[in-house]
Amino acid sequence: NPSALHGRGMAAEQYIRDSRKKIAATLKAKEKEIFFTSGGTEANNLAVFGTVRARKRTGDKIVTTAVEHASVLEAVAALEKEGFEAVYLRPGRDGTITPQQLTEAIDSRTVLVSMMLANNETGALYPVEAARKAIIRNSSPALLHCDAVQAFGKIPVKPRRMGVDLL
Repeated sequence: NPSALHGRGMAAEQYIRDSRKKIAATLKAKEKEIFFTSGGTEANNLAVFGTVRARKRTGDKIVTTAVEHASVLEAVAALEKEGFEAVYLRPGRDGTITPQQLTEAIDSRTVLVSMMLANNETGALYPVEAARKAIIRNSSPALLHCDAVQAFGKIPVKPRRMGVDLL
């Protein structure tokens, strides 16, 4: 327990601080922007549910891909039952999503765009930066969430450069 006052607790707290510092440096992020969860599913659920519910007065639309991890797809499906509209972009024959698909799907009602950086089954890379451009071009208030679990450590992941709000 990193909150404990005994030696092992304090050592655990220091380990977490050191880890946060290393991850922030790798991602070119601020240490205060790094949050630890139990894994990718919890992180994706926090990003999807948290963003959409916090921004529900801003809009009612979510844009994602039809091939996201189940933790994203199930969260979006649950939000649809709450009345949110969801658009599921389908990859083309090459396994990717096109910038045009993003531009056509994102609008002023979109509160969240959620897409992985690298597909966990095909390895296809998705146009996350094009999603940010479509958000800007369409004057959308959407935040951009990117599940980069499969890409991290294999390709450079720079959230700020990609225009990602939640990684």
